[in-house]
Amino acid sequence: MPPPSTSGTKSGPLSGISSAASSAYSTASSAASYVASSAYSAAKTTASTAYSAAKTTVSIAGTAARATVPIARRGPYVYPGTGPIGCYHNGEGLKMMNEIAVHYEIGGGHDFIINTSVLDFSTTSQKVLDIHNPGDPPLTIGQVLNVDLFKTGINPLSLAFGVVEMIYKGSNQFSISPDRFDWDYQHGSSFKRNFLTYIGGAIFGRTFNTPTTLHGLRNCLLGGAFSIVFRGLVTIHP
Repeated sequence: MPPPSTSGTKSGPLSGISSAASSAYSTASSAASYVASSAYSAAKTTASTAYSAAKTTVSIAGTAARATVPIARRGPYVYPGTGPIGCYHNGEGLKMMNEIAVHYEIGGGHDFIINTSVLDFSTTSQKVLDIHNPGDPPLTIGQVLNVDLFKTGINPLSLAFGVVEMIYKGSNQFSISPDRFDWDYQHGSSFKRNFLTYIGGAIFGRTFNTPTTLHGLRNCLLGGAFSIVFRGLVTIHP
């Protein structure tokens, strides 16, 4: 009897196992590929949605900010501080200077109102300010005086107001006339006053009152020069 043939396709238990393993591998590979692809697509969609939402939020916020700035101060603005603001450096003085700077940026040229109760002249005198010196004729009610606050040194009062017009009201009390806040060059004023005015103007993008940068042009559109209006009286002792 001839021996069984060994040619042809093998069959048997091992062949079945191999075929099943191959099929399982193929199925698992396809499933894994599908899951990975789906996860990638989902992650991509989520990221895209998050980016779009963030972009929209930023855009809305930016639009709101741009819309708010021009209308932030559409009329006279009353300084909210309580003082004291004097011929010395303190937090209140810096706060007032910052408020004035902001008003120059977005105040639309409207008045900046200061209640004089926040101003403190107790550390200076009429003599220091060259308002009245011993031996001078007495001040008369209604007398108008140009007062250079830089005589008190470099401080919030002098930097903010420079040279102001005061009117004597009696009993060592004075009113302060409205003061134009700008960066003008004043002939006859002290070198210190004009030099510091030049430095201040440069910070706001201008050489004295001439815009020299885009920042300076923006200030002309949204802010610019304005009048500081003083309500009330200040006391300055001899």
